[in-house]
Amino acid sequence: MKKSLLFLMISPDFSPALEKLLSHFACRYATGNEVSMADVFLAPQIAVATSRFNVDMSKFPILSKIYESCKALPEFQASLPVRQPDAVP
Repeated sequence: MKKSLLFLMISPDFSPALEKLLSHFACRYATGNEVSMADVFLAPQIAVATSRFNVDMSKFPILSKIYESCKALPEFQASLPVRQPDAVP
C-alpha cells in the first residue's frame, strides 16, 4: 500500500521541536497540571497521527504522556475523531 503524502509529512519526524519545547513546560498536560487550549489542539492531532498513520510515539515520550493524560478525560474520549458521527471506519 502506498503511503500518502500526508503520512510522509507527519512521519518520521512527528515533532522533535515540539517535544523539546514541551520539555520546559509540560507536567501532566502540555502547559502544566491543568488542561489548556494546547491540549485541546494537540490531543486530536496525536490521535490521528497514531490511529490513521501509525506514527511511533515512543520517540516522543512527553507528547505520549500528555496524550495519555488527555485520553483519560471523558471530554477527550467523547471528542475523539472515531467517535464523531461522520467518522470514517
